[in-house]
Amino acid sequence: MPEIPAAPSIAASMRPATSPRSAPPRRTLPFATAARGRRYAIVMTVLVALAVAVAAGIFAWENPMPLGSDGFWRIAQLRVTSLIVIVVVAFCQGIATIAFQTVTANRIVTPSLLGFESLYTAISTAAIFFFGVSGALAVQGVGAYLAQVAVMLLFSGILYGLLLSGRRANVQIMLLVGIILGGALAAFSTFLQRLLTPTEFDLLTARLIGSVANADATYLPIAIPLAAIAVVALMWGARRLDVLALGRPVALGLGSPHR
Repeated sequence: MPEIPAAPSIAASMRPATSPRSAPPRRTLPFATAARGRRYAIVMTVLVALAVAVAAGIFAWENPMPLGSDGFWRIAQLRVTSLIVIVVVAFCQGIATIAFQTVTANRIVTPSLLGFESLYTAISTAAIFFFGVSGALAVQGVGAYLAQVAVMLLFSGILYGLLLSGRRANVQIMLLVGIILGGALAAFSTFLQRLLTPTEFDLLTARLIGSVANADATYLPIAIPLAAIAVVALMWGARRLDVLALGRPVALGLGSPHR
């Protein structure tokens, strides 16, 4: 009679099969599907191409000199400051908005709710109201710029320190207080502006309305490093912010100290 092969033991059947050709573990992608990854790549490629086209247009638009001539490049160099200001402002605004919306778990609110713009307007308006034209000159320059940055940092430190510490810390209450303070500062600025003379009001309006063409390049050596430090700090905590962006229940389930 032919021999019947012995049945494999239970231990052998429980042993995982190993093969030299076993597939490597599948890498987790940042997108749910490959189609979304391709769509993201296409959108980013189009946006980068448009950014390059806009930058080239800034250099060449209404440039009276022939393309490639020495005069053309002299005029283009004068427009470099405007392009740098556009990049810095757009980059900072985008990073700040995304980080703020991540922390507040809301895709509608913006950092302007905290009242920083109203605080800047109140400082400039009060300087011109109490000191006149000399007050407008006093809030110009690198020293005045650093002083305004310090005041805003102090304001934000007090606001965050009081409202985001302790057992009753609440982001919604912080936003509500920021809205109230912003409205109060805006009303204070409007009241002072109505008491200004037409000349002082025109001077204040010219200062408060942002202009890329009239941007002061002396602020860039200070603004760019400050923005770079803030961006590096946010990117350093990008993984934690990504977890927070998933919502409080998911963040707590993944072990993130959401509070």
